[in-house]
Amino acid sequence: MRGNYFGENYSFKSIGKIPVSVHADACFQLATNTITSEEFFFVQEQAGKLAGRPYRKQGLIIPPPSIPYYKKKQEECIKQFYAMAKGSYGNSEDLE
Repeated sequence: MRGNYFGENYSFKSIGKIPVSVHADACFQLATNTITSEEFFFVQEQAGKLAGRPYRKQGLIIPPPSIPYYKKKQEECIKQFYAMAKGSYGNSEDLE
């Protein structure tokens, strides 16, 4: 897939996706700037199988040097979510 993103041309190749609901998937792609050949990790929400219409939301273009920081912060945010949300669930083991 090719596309214009923030005024720059990119070529996108799918890496994988995670269904997060029946209506949405978290999609991971390799985004390559077609002019500079720079490669980025791209994360985006796209329509799931049962969405009423196809859609793609604005995503994140993450430079490779930032991926370790992104991963660490994502894990920290998920842990914080667990700490905050466990009281909202009858069985806290469902979150782990």
